[in-house]
Amino acid sequence: MAMTVVHRFPTPVVDHGGYRCWDLPAMQHGIATGIRHAVQQAGGHIAAIGVDTWGVDYGLVDAYGTLLHPPVCYRDGRTAGMVEAVRAVVTDDELFARTGCAALPFNTIYQLMATCRQQGDLVQRAARLLTMPDLLHQWLCGRAVNEFTNAGTTGLTQAGGKQWDGDIMERLGLPARLLGAPTLPGTVLGPVREELARRFGLTGDTLVVLPPGHDTAAAVAALPTSAPDAVYLSSGTWSLLGAVIDQPLTSSAVRAAGFSNELAADGRVRLNRNIMGLWVVQQCRAAFQAAGRDQDYATLTAAAEAAPSPAVPLDVDDPRFFPPGSANDPMPVRVQAWYRERQLPVPESDGAIVRACLVGLAAAYARARRDLAGLLGRPVGDLFVLGGGGRNRLLARLTAAACGCRVVTGPDEATVLGNLLVQLIGLGHLTWAGLPDAVCASTAIECIAPAASGAA
Repeated sequence: MAMTVVHRFPTPVVDHGGYRCWDLPAMQHGIATGIRHAVQQAGGHIAAIGVDTWGVDYGLVDAYGTLLHPPVCYRDGRTAGMVEAVRAVVTDDELFARTGCAALPFNTIYQLMATCRQQGDLVQRAARLLTMPDLLHQWLCGRAVNEFTNAGTTGLTQAGGKQWDGDIMERLGLPARLLGAPTLPGTVLGPVREELARRFGLTGDTLVVLPPGHDTAAAVAALPTSAPDAVYLSSGTWSLLGAVIDQPLTSSAVRAAGFSNELAADGRVRLNRNIMGLWVVQQCRAAFQAAGRDQDYATLTAAAEAAPSPAVPLDVDDPRFFPPGSANDPMPVRVQAWYRERQLPVPESDGAIVRACLVGLAAAYARARRDLAGLLGRPVGDLFVLGGGGRNRLLARLTAAACGCRVVTGPDEATVLGNLLVQLIGLGHLTWAGLPDAVCASTAIECIAPAASGAA
């Protein structure tokens, strides 16, 4: 596969009635612009289009497919108290045993509970719940489906994701009527709607083909190995570390370790742990910019490389780092406060703060990898870094040193590549078994040995 970037666009958040919501029209405009650019380069004909996004967020549509309220962002505070509300009906152990999904406060199950309690009129008027890629696929081709891998992030499917857990939803008062049977990646949904095809300048029939709708599932589809002991690290705003397994693991030990059974594009299970990821670095950079120190990531990483490592790795999963930073509460100040509260040397420079974040991430990856091996009951092998975080060579070296294993980086655009390859499966040009070879033939892979990382 040869990939060319024709357009990138932001996914803005706007205030709507006191909720932090995704600006869906802005996303549709960005997609339309990208398709028009692609059409110009391709001479008019595009074989297929498929959308992946992050998980858990959704919109409610009526019987005509009209969105009733902008999709609320998972970083909105509306789910406060919802974990406890669900726990009052279904214990954590039972919920995990049934759904295999870690009780993260932003999961769809808690968001939908909040919607039912705060906006019950919307729920009464709604005909379908569609996650973010489902909404965009409906816009593109008019067909409403719940894609399999994104369904697996909701906390509402039975473990393994083949169907929804209607009993749990009934006990919680959540309307199962809003959900359709999970639809597997590679399914051809149909052609782009005629009106959109004309607007985009498409010639011939362009099909909408379901990729893995969840970006991590798309990235894991681009794993450049079929080794059974491989560990993946999807590295971006979030980090997810795990392994692809055949059946879900739903014991209390798995739940206590913070792992979740999410879904792989081929119908298997991704046993992984959510880690805060490069979000903390991104928010630090935004604060530096606001203070008049506008530095790109390469510059910040070089400054971090020159800075000393902190005495103790930062706990990047401390809940204080989850909300966005603000002028009154910037992320670098939170990082410094974490060290100050523990009477540890406080990172002062921008480079030292970023290094503390990266060292903390590497330590979190090492803990997750050890815990994963314990849950699987067997040794695990190389750590494959998928996504943009793999471009940070300092983080890769710190990770190799912390984990004591070989770190393999690439593909950088794993989510895009996995999306495209699964579309090719849907079009009949590739098989699931052929994915690793196709990935290796399509991207540059770099290996970093732990022995070479001691100077990190």
